[in-house]
Amino acid sequence: MTVVIGNGKHVSIAPKGTLAGAQVIDGSGKFLIPSLWDMHVHDWEKSSLSGFYVANGVLGIRDMGSDRKQTRQWQEQMKVGTLIGPRIVTPGPIVDAPGPNIYPKLPVVTISAPEEVPAAVNGLMHSGADFVKPLSALSRDSYFALAKYTRAHHIVLAGHVPTSVTVREAVEAGQHSVEHMARLPQACSSADDEIQAGLLQAMGKQDRAASRRLREHALETFDEQRCVGLFAEMKRLGSWVTPTLSSGWIIQRRA
Repeated sequence: MTVVIGNGKHVSIAPKGTLAGAQVIDGSGKFLIPSLWDMHVHDWEKSSLSGFYVANGVLGIRDMGSDRKQTRQWQEQMKVGTLIGPRIVTPGPIVDAPGPNIYPKLPVVTISAPEEVPAAVNGLMHSGADFVKPLSALSRDSYFALAKYTRAHHIVLAGHVPTSVTVREAVEAGQHSVEHMARLPQACSSADDEIQAGLLQAMGKQDRAASRRLREHALETFDEQRCVGLFAEMKRLGSWVTPTLSSGWIIQRRA
């Protein structure tokens, strides 16, 4: 088959043939696929890995938190052709509650109360953020204020589901994607409410052992019907799961 591409877009697919004046790339014996996206990366290296993405067919990345100044510089270099790389969409810094930053390479904008939401979001969007990413420690009130504000201003909210809310609550509040699989076993558990109450108590006491036992209990109480219902609701509301399975595998290997 002959695939014709013009102005950077697919134009037509037809039986094998030639097109006058076209640059021909012989793909005999090879495969042609649409370009790939990596939907969860952190582009926080000092030098860009952009060439590696392109070499592996990844022409778009969703950078889920990094130095916005640095990614903007790379985007400008790609635009003028001095750097070969994928399209980048990013929130820049992530949004979380004040406290110790367990991800030192990850810039954070802190929100300690709902009234701080507008200034935080407006600052991020002014810096060129494509969407807003919440992290795990946001208070319940601050999270729902964030969801309400981003929804009212047609800003995508995508990231972690904070411990203070459930997956279903986040989806119903308008979160467009749920990053990682950590909260989904609880959402698919018949003991969801019980586990949520326990997690909040464990979070208050900073009891990691209790949190781990509760997450194990979620797996033990898996309810297929509840899970199917959750995913049907996510589909209806346009909310996606980004499983990041490779990062989970790496963490397990390190442990």
